[in-house]
Amino acid sequence: MSSHHDKIFTHLLCTVCNFPRVTQGRYDHQKRLKLRITCHACGDVLARVESLKKQSRVIPINKSTPTYIHSRELLAQLNPKRTT
Repeated sequence: MSSHHDKIFTHLLCTVCNFPRVTQGRYDHQKRLKLRITCHACGDVLARVESLKKQSRVIPINKSTPTYIHSRELLAQLNPKRTT
C-alpha cells in the first residue's frame, strides 16, 4: 500500500525544464484537461506568472465588484479610452 508521499515518476520530460520529474498522477490530470505537461515546480512558476497577468486585467466597476476583463471587446464597452 502506497502513501501520498510515494511518487511514481513517468518517463516523460517536463516541457519547461526537460527533466523527467512528472509524476504519473500529474501527467494523468494534465493529459485529461489537455494542459501542457509540466513538473510540479515548473507548473507552479507558470501558474504564478499567469496569475500576475490576470491581476493586471481586473478593474473595479462603479458600485460593483472588481471584474476580470478577458477580451478587448469588453474593455472597449466599459472604457473606450483604454483601448486607444
